[in-house]
Formats: sequence, structure tokens, C-alpha cells
Amino acid sequence: MLCTNGHNNADDAAVCRICGVNTFSAPALIVKASAEYSGMAIASMVLGIVWIYGIGSILALVFGYQARKQIDRTGQRGTGMATAGIVLGWVGLAGIIFIVFFLTAVFHSVHVVPCPPNCQP
Repeated sequence: MLCTNGHNNADDAAVCRICGVNTFSAPALIVKASAEYSGMAIASMVLGIVWIYGIGSILALVFGYQARKQIDRTGQRGTGMATAGIVLGWVGLAGIIFIVFFLTAVFHSVHVVPCPPNCQP
């Protein structure tokens, strides 16, 4: 262990044996291992982006909510990706509902022909 003047001392010395000043230890570099990203959060975001005819949106919602629970429990990273997957899942689900409504309206307007006033059904 070095003192402030640079003299070598024993590792457990509180003062320098040569000059009498306090000793110090070199600062240790402590690296905290970063937590991994949640695989479910990644899957949720990817499925929300891909959409896959609506199935991806439903799976994005399922994986996103499961990822949030897993992240809260384990401390993994990926909260933003889980949230993005959930938002994209709801947007995709709203898109599915809109498309079904629109196609139903188009089908109904094309295939239901009104009968003229003098027509007998």
C-alpha cells in the first residue's frame, strides 16, 4: 500500500513506516454486470412491428404483458421494448377491427342490392 508520498508499506498499514503520513489504497474499479434484455420483450416488440395478419398483434400483447411481469420480478432490461410491443399490439388489434368492419361494410354494400319500388322479392 502506498502513502501519499509514494513509499511502499504493508497492505494493512494505516500510516507510512518511513514518513508517518496516512496510507491509502488504490481505487478499485467495480463493474456491475449489466442485466440481459428480456427475450419476451424483444419478441413482443418484433411481433408488434411484423403484425403477421393480426396474429402478431395478439402475440405482441401476450408477450409484452408477460415480459413486464418478468422484468419486474427478475430485474432484466427491456421495459421500453415491452411497452413498445404492447402499444404496437393494441394498434394492430385496432387495425384488425377496422379492416373487418370495412370489409363487412364493402361486402354488404356490394352484395345487397336494393329492390326497386315495383320489384317483388
